[in-house]
Amino acid sequence: MPLLVREAGSGTRQIIDEQLLKYLPNAEVVKAIHQSEAIKHMVSADIGLGCLSQHVIETELSTGELVQVNVAGIDLSRTWWLVWHKARHQSPIWQTFIDIIQQG
Repeated sequence: MPLLVREAGSGTRQIIDEQLLKYLPNAEVVKAIHQSEAIKHMVSADIGLGCLSQHVIETELSTGELVQVNVAGIDLSRTWWLVWHKARHQSPIWQTFIDIIQQG
């Protein structure tokens, strides 16, 4: 099973290495790629399976160009952190942005 992955050092690759590969013993990482768009195109061309953030492939999932494969017993979720300088002015636009992302 050829697997197309992000480059070493990326958060997505870390999750793949720590979680996914132990559930897919027959997977062979055939290419480490720096751009998510390139992985999407290669998967669309049937070169291999890819593992990308869901938000990167939302359009392709909605059109049916790509399909999501669920692997039972595995959690591929990631934690995202928002950081800012504590002395920075927090404008109304900034606060609106913070409110929106905290709702999700």
